[in-house]
Amino acid sequence: MNDYTALEHYFMLVCVAEILSPSDGKSSSIRTLVDECFYVLRESTSRTLATYNINSTLAFVNNLDEVINGDIRHSLYFHSNITLVEHVKTTLIGLNNLEISAEYLTSLIQEISSATSQTFKSQTSSLAKIAAVVESLTDTQRQFREQVALSLEIYFKSSLSRLHSILATDPHYHISQETYTNYEINDPWVRSTITGLTKFLRPSKSMMREQIFSKFIRLTLNYVFTFLEKLLRMTKFTLYGAKQFESEFMALMSFFASPAPHSLRDRFERLRQVNELINVE
Repeated sequence: MNDYTALEHYFMLVCVAEILSPSDGKSSSIRTLVDECFYVLRESTSRTLATYNINSTLAFVNNLDEVINGDIRHSLYFHSNITLVEHVKTTLIGLNNLEISAEYLTSLIQEISSATSQTFKSQTSSLAKIAAVVESLTDTQRQFREQVALSLEIYFKSSLSRLHSILATDPHYHISQETYTNYEINDPWVRSTITGLTKFLRPSKSMMREQIFSKFIRLTLNYVFTFLEKLLRMTKFTLYGAKQFESEFMALMSFFASPAPHSLRDRFERLRQVNELINVE
């Protein structure tokens, strides 16, 4: 069985290297390459589990983790880092692929755990050994998800100059009734801000997977809320300025209501309370 294990290991290494190697005649879709890589790994996993041999299974899982942490990991980490690839579309696809790869790993872990728990159910020591080596795959999966968060934060920080420019024009709240009436018809700040935020979020919304876009919205909301909170501390309000802020706040709430994660709704509530306090005063 040692020869078989070595052959499977070699098969995975060669196939993954071939899939990920640049070629003029090959599709450049990173998502396709990830699918192909994990198809190879899944097939090798199924064949090894079908041997019903504990030593082959233990050796294979170690080899599987090694292959994933080799060329596959390098490719995923590289393509999800905006500072390395310097291309937004490639980065967003790379982020998606990290998340997809973590899901593929979950499936592999479940397949290995389920099959071995049946095959070796009467061999307590064997199950303990398998659980120990499978833990390495679980660690790799966790590292992929951590890399998603890290790469997403790097991407968000690379976009901060654009986000800051959207919010850079400070609204004015020391205004008269006449100005307030004019703003009711044509509010220059909130209109341009919502237009800018829509353009800012559009590429991410159209390309990011839902789970990742939710995290991106969280980062964006935190930045916008922090801006508004700082603005409130530094601004003097007239009566009509307070009414104007309430109008703009409600417009922003409406804009963010759909994509906002429930865990950030408390930030809405905090600003709502500040808004009510301003209007009372």
